[in-house]
Amino acid sequence: MSGGGLDESVARLSSDTQASSKRVVAIKYFLDRPGMDIDKASVRLFKHPPVICKASDVAAFLQRQGLLKKQGEGAWIAEIWLDRFKAFMSVDACDKSGVEFNLSESSSADPATLAVRLSGDASSPGAAAAEIKQCNMSPCGLFAFSLLMGLEATNLAHELMPTKRIRPPYMLTWSCYAFFIGGLLQLLVGILEVFRNNVYGATAFMSFGSFWLANGLQLLIKSYFPTEIPEDYLGEDEWGHAIRTFYLAAFVAALGVQTLQINKVTTSLICLLFTKLVFAAFEESYTWCRWTTMVLTWAVSILAFFLFGMELTNEVYGYEVFNLLPWHDVDTQAFAAAGKSGAMVIPQYALELRTARVRTTRRGRDK
Repeated sequence: MSGGGLDESVARLSSDTQASSKRVVAIKYFLDRPGMDIDKASVRLFKHPPVICKASDVAAFLQRQGLLKKQGEGAWIAEIWLDRFKAFMSVDACDKSGVEFNLSESSSADPATLAVRLSGDASSPGAAAAEIKQCNMSPCGLFAFSLLMGLEATNLAHELMPTKRIRPPYMLTWSCYAFFIGGLLQLLVGILEVFRNNVYGATAFMSFGSFWLANGLQLLIKSYFPTEIPEDYLGEDEWGHAIRTFYLAAFVAALGVQTLQINKVTTSLICLLFTKLVFAAFEESYTWCRWTTMVLTWAVSILAFFLFGMELTNEVYGYEVFNLLPWHDVDTQAFAAAGKSGAMVIPQYALELRTARVRTTRRGRDK
């Protein structure tokens, strides 16, 4: 291989006399999709084809290989390349036009090649099913975020204004909600958004979810196992808290820049959250910063809840009931922005073609 060029293949068929006399044709197939062509095709070997091969014989072979479904089963349209016309023609059109392929000289030593382009049949039931979109889980993540901010603001209010209305058992509930709702639920939403190619939502929810898993675990330990914490680890940590919060604020600022491709309501939420984090960085050093943080946290919670309601309503009703004020003249979702085209999405039809297998194990049939 070290001395061969790119056009020299190291793969070849058996060259013994008996095998060379067998008729073999290489069926190259590819999807009729942007970026796909004959140079990027896959190949299957059609052994023992008829000497005079019809297009329907090729289609039958592809069906046995699991690459092409029969009519009425979510069928694909198969088109065969005709060298003389430098164009593709569908299988049905080839048969009706009397197009045939003479494979008498095709052998394993020098196989002929037939190129097949596969296109989705819009009239088949399976085509509509293939276009089903992934569920938008952003409303669920926004509600989890809103609830989390509301509970955090309540806890801050209790610390600043101790009252008998909020009793110590609240901390047990707050720590569990912080871990499971603020952490685990947002993390799951972020993972599900990956399958929609929603790079913005996935990044935001997975990051916030992981952050609150850590915070929630700390609260759980303080609430349920206080005696297990060494005394050296108790008390306030002004600098550590400030550094951690500033990193989070920088992350939110980066998210804010991306919202300029989404809508103004989401931009307002992210800007408000950024402001809240800037004050939160100093809340352990200055009481007035803690008061400001509490007020801003309530504001973030309320705005996030309104955004959750608007996004959920728009999704359920199927049109923009609430105008989220997009920055550009296109429809947008509250917490969604796609990554580079096809960066994370492998269409289902591509997976089916790659993993298709022969539907029979009997000897003597085409493999």
